[in-house]
Amino acid sequence: MQDSTVFVKTAKGHEALTQHTELSVRVRRILILVNGSNTVDQLRQLSAGWGGMAESWLMELLEGGYIESLSTTKGTAAPRQDPEQQALAGARETLSALI
Repeated sequence: MQDSTVFVKTAKGHEALTQHTELSVRVRRILILVNGSNTVDQLRQLSAGWGGMAESWLMELLEGGYIESLSTTKGTAAPRQDPEQQALAGARETLSALI
């Protein structure tokens, strides 16, 4: 996951904030901060006092379909993928960041 990546809430993400879901309090907090303008680095800074787990929580939200990446080149949401494809894409991003 790159520091410059920007996420937006999906319909499921908006719904999760208005209804009781299986998300933990801290994951819900980071979901609230996802607004289409905060980068991963900014989200990490905003949640620094919450245990340093921002990337893990963002990955949980991404894999669960609560958020999606905003294309930095076109300013539009990336096309939706099925959950398996999203998980593979997320794993690729994580591995790329480690290399």
